[in-house]
Amino acid sequence: MGGLIARLICIVLATAYAARAMDLVELHTLDGGLVQINPNHIVGLRTPSKDRAKRLLSMDVHCIINMADGKFLTVLEPCAMVEAKLPQVRKQP
Repeated sequence: MGGLIARLICIVLATAYAARAMDLVELHTLDGGLVQINPNHIVGLRTPSKDRAKRLLSMDVHCIINMADGKFLTVLEPCAMVEAKLPQVRKQP
């Protein structure tokens, strides 16, 4: 009986892990690398300034993603495309 319970727990955990993995948003870093982000950790999106004099980041950066842990991520995709990739639940106020 104990073995059956352990197997059921493993199945439930594996299912929960797979469900979380499907919710990740895939974006590209400046070097073309793939990065997967949990949309629940995104707290803001910002388009960098187009003015070269005021721009602190590479001209290749099209969106700055602010994360819940205070860090930020720069990606090649425009913020509108990042927003479109976020799940519908994220878009509701």
